[in-house]
Amino acid sequence: MEVTENVKKADKLRYWLALMPEDMPVGTEFQPGRLHVTIIPWFVSNLSEPGMINSFTDKFAKITKFNLTIGAKAMFGPKKDVSVSLIKQSQALLTLHQLSLDWFEEISARWAVKNAHAGPDYRPHIRRRQGTKIKTGQIIEINSISLIKAARHEDGKRAVAAKINLK
Repeated sequence: MEVTENVKKADKLRYWLALMPEDMPVGTEFQPGRLHVTIIPWFVSNLSEPGMINSFTDKFAKITKFNLTIGAKAMFGPKKDVSVSLIKQSQALLTLHQLSLDWFEEISARWAVKNAHAGPDYRPHIRRRQGTKIKTGQIIEINSISLIKAARHEDGKRAVAAKINLK
């Protein structure tokens, strides 16, 4: 039996870049729901996992620590039923987002989501979850950037593929 393109796609990893307020070492597996700020959402690339990690490390190694401030609450999603806290305007975050988009192009990546909300549509936020405590005006120190991976067959598990501790 010949392997079809669909089978090959199902075996690929997908990735996203995120700022994780809670320290998560490389290799940590977790379920959806961890507090994070998405830099760029799920994407796929033809790079091998080691190639992806090396490229990520090379591109983002010089980023320095910065702070983010939690802004107003808002409702996102097509039905406006997803509660989030916006992140107040941050030049450091917008610069990081643009650097990520440049990297996305360099590695010939493709979005793995219907609506990427990147570039001019990027609205940084943290999804509000039951049992989490984030407050308007709260300052979050950003000490690292993480490359998160997951298999394309959605079992819910994600893992920290690589992490850069910021200087």
